[in-house]
Amino acid sequence: MSFSNPRNALFVILALAGCAGYASVERSESHADGPTTTTTTAQEGGEDRSVVVVEEPAGTPPPPGDRPAQPPIQCAGQEHITLSGVVIDNPAGPAVRASGQCVVELSDVTLSGSDFGIDATGNARVVVSGGRVTGGEAAVVSTGNATVELPGTEVVGEVRVQGGGTSPNAGASAMGMSAATASPMGMAASMGMGG
Repeated sequence: MSFSNPRNALFVILALAGCAGYASVERSESHADGPTTTTTTAQEGGEDRSVVVVEEPAGTPPPPGDRPAQPPIQCAGQEHITLSGVVIDNPAGPAVRASGQCVVELSDVTLSGSDFGIDATGNARVVVSGGRVTGGEAAVVSTGNATVELPGTEVVGEVRVQGGGTSPNAGASAMGMSAATASPMGMAASMGMGG
């Protein structure tokens, strides 16, 4: 039996550690995108003990309430920041502020800022793969020569691209955004029609 989450394996091992007698394991999987349910039944001294473990498929991010909170990201100069599976909620500014030559790579994250989810300037590069980005004024602001990439990310709010900034995914429904969530000016700028 294998577990994608080591805590689940530990839970089953601890549940069975004190059991004398027998143990039977039944495994059933739902559809390709559904969870895997593992039921373990053990009998000790005439008592039945059952443990049910539900595992989400590999690559499925935990719900936002189950993710660790992370302070806002401030990245400048030559820094390179990589994070996965966290929540960043900044009630006093952007969740991610990247400037200079900074590179920020995030996966399966939830970003929320009072003004912007992501504020990228200078030559910064921000890549968010999966998750969700929101902001009070705009979800994403990319200015100067900054680049913001959002493959597979749900973007709720406007995407602003100013100056030479780019967001090649602005308005791309295949990237988790719809035309209704991206600004017309942002889309025009990302397509080379002005900004």
